[in-house]
Amino acid sequence: MEQNQAVVMMRGCQSVIRECALSVAAVAAMTLGICGAFETTAQAETWMVRHSVDTPSGRISYLEQGKGPVALFVHGVLLNGYLWRHQLADLSDVRRCIAVDLLAHGDTEIAPNQDVSVTANAKMLKEFLDALKVDQVDLVGNDSGAGIAQIFAALYPARIRSLTLTDGDTRDNWPPEAFKPFLAMAASGGLPGTLNAMIADKNVYRSSQALGPAYEHPELVSNDTIEQYLCPLVRNEQRTRDFQSFLGAFDNKHTLAIEDRLKTLHTPTLIVWGTDDVYFDVKWSRWLADNIPGTRRRVEFKGARIFFPEERWQEFDKELRLFWESIDQAANAKLSTVQASAAVVAQWNEIGRKLIAIAQDLPENKYEYKPNPQSRSFVQQLVHAAGSMYYFTDVAQGKQARYGDDPPRSEWVTKDDVVAFVSRCVKDGGDVLAAKGDSGLNEAVNDGSPHLVRLADLAYRIIEHSGEHYGQLVAYYRINGMIPPESRRK
Repeated sequence: MEQNQAVVMMRGCQSVIRECALSVAAVAAMTLGICGAFETTAQAETWMVRHSVDTPSGRISYLEQGKGPVALFVHGVLLNGYLWRHQLADLSDVRRCIAVDLLAHGDTEIAPNQDVSVTANAKMLKEFLDALKVDQVDLVGNDSGAGIAQIFAALYPARIRSLTLTDGDTRDNWPPEAFKPFLAMAASGGLPGTLNAMIADKNVYRSSQALGPAYEHPELVSNDTIEQYLCPLVRNEQRTRDFQSFLGAFDNKHTLAIEDRLKTLHTPTLIVWGTDDVYFDVKWSRWLADNIPGTRRRVEFKGARIFFPEERWQEFDKELRLFWESIDQAANAKLSTVQASAAVVAQWNEIGRKLIAIAQDLPENKYEYKPNPQSRSFVQQLVHAAGSMYYFTDVAQGKQARYGDDPPRSEWVTKDDVVAFVSRCVKDGGDVLAAKGDSGLNEAVNDGSPHLVRLADLAYRIIEHSGEHYGQLVAYYRINGMIPPESRRK
């Protein structure tokens, strides 16, 4: 957008008045009539339960739906908790979904001239959770709400179970160039007229000079939705002044101040970004993923814009549901206790002993035997069964598994090499298992699959896998007229 769009926006809003041959006062009166009717009609949406709670920062309004662990949704500038209506309806089977109205937005009531900056909003969220007696939440933020979510996570990491960030304020990327004309218009005194004009003629809201660029399909944004967002901002002069203060407090010093803490955040984090956002380029999703150690997944929605939680809620909700399922599985894994790590170690060492025995016994002239051309050879079966143990050993230490399906042939040229390799695979895994103990084997780890897995379960999976290949080695022995070591008379 050009810098002179502030003037264009103001002229666009003024043209609504001229075309209707109405005065500014008449437009304001029209707005009051529209919003008055909206306030009455809005009560009919009974599926969303609106509450409010007193906090030191004000009487905070919020929507709530569902039962279970709490998910807290944080909207951005100009909007309110209604942004998250689809999430409240769709995800209430797995979460107690709460969509808060920020300071100077929605139905939240605050004192005149109080601090309404993004940091003040982050502190309000802490007070809000205290008032509701909620210890931890799955925090989700969009637009300014994404910046507020980052600040909250950095200041109160113990209060979040997981963090989901979508297009929004990050580091020094805000206020975005495309939004600066709106800020300039507000600073020059045009905010009341602009808000009233967008309510009087919803096409002003949908236009490219206003909020149109925030949507993939602005023409589909309903009149009711626009009224849900804007009417609370013009309910009285004080509310409009509060919102003006929120805009005037835009300063990226707030996110820069918590950058170092953000870089130490190990809370499981999901990042979802629209690739066609004119305000926040997708490169910022990469910055977040690179700088938040707890990032588990980064997703790009092709062609999506900043308000995709509203427009493409089905895709977004699917990502949230899968992410939260992984969090729940990890929590359940920690609750379930492995009482006998010694039993896991014993089973590991037992299958390892059998593989080592074959490595020591197998004649080198049988190494390349295959029952058919598509099969692994005798020695390939052996080193595959042993090498797969590093899929546990490395992952348990937070590393990427060093081998794919098969270790390279260069590591096992001679029989001595094969015996040494198999023995090392067994020993390294056994040492890690013994060091982890009961509590360590209850840790949830990322093994590359869509969900976290308990370390003990991963160990048993590898033991079972090695056992299956040991069975194939026994079959190879029998086909070649040989007796496996375990079957010989002692």
